[in-house]
Amino acid sequence: MASISTHTTSYYLDMLSVLSDLEKLDLISKLSASLANKVTKNSKKDVLASLKSFSGEWGGDMPVVAYAETLRNEMTTNRDVDVW
Repeated sequence: MASISTHTTSYYLDMLSVLSDLEKLDLISKLSASLANKVTKNSKKDVLASLKSFSGEWGGDMPVVAYAETLRNEMTTNRDVDVW
């Protein structure tokens, strides 16, 4: 049994069959460009969303620079402790 997607694809293929090869290539190019733009935009949104998920992870409202300084101080203090 064919899916709705298969029927839709067949419908569009039948409709586009009357186009010339150049028109088909132009359409393919435009469709590809529209997909590439969506992938790029979605990728940027995903990266931004991932970065935003770290918000507040370094000490709540403490500025990043202050938190980094706190970590540096802790590392310096803990060097004198024998871990092993």
